[in-house]
Amino acid sequence: MPGGLQRLAAGSVGGLFLFGMVAQIANSDALMVTLPAQRAIAAAGLAWIQQLAAVLFLVTVLLLPAWLPVLATALWPKPAMRVLSALGAWLRTHEWMVNIATGLGIGGIFLLRGLTGLLATP
Repeated sequence: MPGGLQRLAAGSVGGLFLFGMVAQIANSDALMVTLPAQRAIAAAGLAWIQQLAAVLFLVTVLLLPAWLPVLATALWPKPAMRVLSALGAWLRTHEWMVNIATGLGIGGIFLLRGLTGLLATP
């Protein structure tokens, strides 16, 4: 992680929030996954308050993997830190395998969707 971002992430809650926003902007994969959901919400013919509720639900579900460790650490600090430390060590050891599996999985989904779209086009 570049030095400026590392200092930002180690700072205050506001700094962490800003770091999260920068990370999400840089995370184009998240946009590719959420755009179909956003299109479905827009096309559903819902009232604006229902659309807002649907988008908030979508964002909440998508951010659960980021929020759960923070919540667990706040509620149960010692057990959560033990589990998160072990998980972090495992991820550092197997980082390349996780990246390959994730890339192949997401790439396979996009390839399948693209081919299906091409074959369905008259």
